[in-house]
Amino acid sequence: MGCVSQNKKGTKEEKIMEIVFENWRQYLKESNSLLLKIAGHPLNVEVASDERSITKGLMFRDKLNKNSGMLFVFSKPTQKSFFMKNTKIPLSIAYLDESGKILNIEDMTPYSTKGVTSDGKAKYAVEVNQGWFDSKGIIPGDRVEGIK
Repeated sequence: MGCVSQNKKGTKEEKIMEIVFENWRQYLKESNSLLLKIAGHPLNVEVASDERSITKGLMFRDKLNKNSGMLFVFSKPTQKSFFMKNTKIPLSIAYLDESGKILNIEDMTPYSTKGVTSDGKAKYAVEVNQGWFDSKGIIPGDRVEGIK
């Protein structure tokens, strides 16, 4: 699993937001997990918020527990693209905007290097076992609670 985004030099406000984000990222790193709710359904997630953990994601894992996943937290909202290199588990990904609203949900194929792109600027992404969102009736436009 991997993520690609474009970074450009930022304004003073963007630099301040980077500092705020870094403090929040450090807090998440210390706790490393969260309980989210999506359309009333609980989801235990590991948090990936630094470059290393975002790049590794769920690679090399043999399984993902039921009602579990990974939350990816990006420093700023941009269009994202994930792929499944070295990822054995079939996954579904939901890209979220800054408010936690689901932009799009896509299924991903194990070991595929084809990028799966967000439908807009994503601040977060949530990966789960393939079909989890569908089995719970979760669709784009639903909101994820528990991120902030």
